Amino acid sequence: MRSRLGFIQNKLFGTGNLYVKTAGSSASKIQFIHIENTLEVYEELQIRMKKNGFSLEKDKLVQTAKPHPLGVF
Repeated sequence: MRSRLGFIQNKLFGTGNLYVKTAGSSASKIQFIHIENTLEVYEELQIRMKKNGFSLEKDKLVQTAKPHPLGVF
């Protein structure tokens, strides 16, 4: 599961995106697009998934930051 807060999207509209990989092929995932309180929803999803027995160990990179080229200019 990962979240993405686009600079313009987040600053102008206060929204972001969440992506949850599901079981099966690598192409299967659930996308929550343009949702408010993105980080709060992300944390709540983690809590509920843990309660339901999902293993959410973070062996990989947890967060990345990459500015959009438009934001650089």
